[in-house]
Amino acid sequence: MNEVVEDLRAATAETADSASEALSVVEQRYDLLDAALRLHGETGTIECPVCEA
Repeated sequence: MNEVVEDLRAATAETADSASEALSVVEQRYDLLDAALRLHGETGTIECPVCEA
């Protein structure tokens, strides 16, 4: 029984870590898109400062 409990605890910790990493990626994407929209709002349509497209 103890082994099952330990396995469940480990799986729960791994799931929480994965969820935390996924949330971090989503937050970074949000920040990037927010910055792009602010740049567009402040400067209008200009060449992309990253890819120059």
